[in-house]
Amino acid sequence: MINTKELKKLLIDKDLKINDVATYVGKSYSNILLKINGKLPMSLNDAEKIQTLLGIEDNDFCFYFLSHERAL
Repeated sequence: MINTKELKKLLIDKDLKINDVATYVGKSYSNILLKINGKLPMSLNDAEKIQTLLGIEDNDFCFYFLSHERAL
């Protein structure tokens, strides 16, 4: 599952919005919002694009994109 809380914190820290992520990834705002909130599965390709946009190091990838928390 996506570590939604930490990913959203990182977006705030980088002064980015969901719409910025959606534009970069090439998906709709609602699609990316659902994926970040864990309501839709995120593809590895989308996760890697978000990783690049947010400057997430490779060793932190699992922390943001493979969290063991359950979606509510």
